[in-house]
Amino acid sequence: MQGGAVARRLLGAGHTVRGLVRDGRGADALRGEGVEPAFGDLSDPKSLREATGGCAAVFLVLPLVYDREKVLAWMANATDAAREAGMERLVFNTSGRVPPEPTDVAAFEVKREAEAYLEESAVPHVVLRPPLYMENFEAPWVASGIAGVGVVAYPIPRQVKVSWLSVNDMADLCAEALFWPELSSIALDVGGPEALDGEGVAAAFSRALGREVRYQAIPPDEFEAGLRTVGEAAAADIAAGYRWMAENEDSRLFVSDPEEIRERFQTDLMDLEKWANQREWTGPAMK
Repeated sequence: MQGGAVARRLLGAGHTVRGLVRDGRGADALRGEGVEPAFGDLSDPKSLREATGGCAAVFLVLPLVYDREKVLAWMANATDAAREAGMERLVFNTSGRVPPEPTDVAAFEVKREAEAYLEESAVPHVVLRPPLYMENFEAPWVASGIAGVGVVAYPIPRQVKVSWLSVNDMADLCAEALFWPELSSIALDVGGPEALDGEGVAAAFSRALGREVRYQAIPPDEFEAGLRTVGEAAAADIAAGYRWMAENEDSRLFVSDPEEIRERFQTDLMDLEKWANQREWTGPAMK
């Protein structure tokens, strides 16, 4: 979802885009969208060197895996291949924020170490850290509650604010960062135009759907059960991040400064109401 959105933005701007793919089925899908497939794997340094050859810049997003050894090897392989290719820029989407202090949450800590490896490399880079994606509300176990009974059930305490961001807006930010004229390496927290607590999320959906929608904070364990479609290990690691949020209710980790983002980027970001209004929310009749 994240890589594809960036590829489509770049294609739309007239760039030639190459996509890393592991098999023929994936290659056919890329060709169908106008992307040149490059066969390889993040675990295979040689394939990454061949994939990046001749490219001006690289966009990197890692799989939903939080095994420290694997993730750091992937990051090293991708970064080293970009350096050997003389890459003008590597943009790394961390797929989430990282607390300023160390935690016992693998999903946070592997991102912290991966980012540190890139920072210590000689590769010009931009690290972009999104908060949470609006598309999370489209997960079946969340969307069914919105459509059916008018409840946004999500594992974040009601009072915690989040600068919700759409995947497509994140793609715009990443695509723009690939071609910034300055080459200094930087890391930025990015997010949507408004920081919403649970009541704010419910109000945005209520306006978009034209009916009352309530917010319900659910236990992370319940969320983890619904998330197991991505695999039990990944579900457990992702849920651990939400448990951290529940235990750190005063944290502003997922809040962004919209003015700073507007100064850095030339992109208008979508608010939650507009995003929700562009989607169909259907389900059993409300009672």
